[in-house]
Amino acid sequence: MAPLLVAGIGLNLNAAVADLPSSLEATATSFWLETGRKFQPAQVAAPVLTKVVTEVDGFHENGWRDFRGRWQQWNALADATVKLVAGEETHAGQVIGLSDSGALILKLEGSGEEMAFHAGEVHLVPSDARGRQG
Repeated sequence: MAPLLVAGIGLNLNAAVADLPSSLEATATSFWLETGRKFQPAQVAAPVLTKVVTEVDGFHENGWRDFRGRWQQWNALADATVKLVAGEETHAGQVIGLSDSGALILKLEGSGEEMAFHAGEVHLVPSDARGRQG
């Protein structure tokens, strides 16, 4: 079986602060808020999809090892504190990186145990909220 990659991309193009969920106000933004310019979806989608297709083709041809190095280089989650929701379970911890199989490795809060996750929803924990978690 060929290697598989499942990824999701969500981009806020023209959202105002009031349009963003209050739970994400510390981390969410939009192209418009960052640049002061309004964007048409096709204006952004075409270059993003072109890059995604190029990367997926490269992944398919060369496998995980080549892709993993580039991912680590651009990993916005490196050393970040996150909350990961996997089914009914929620885990909090620091992102260590990715395993050889592509699983996200977290150093769990409290125990310090390293745990690998192949699926889940990852949320950044704002730095001012880290001291208040329990």
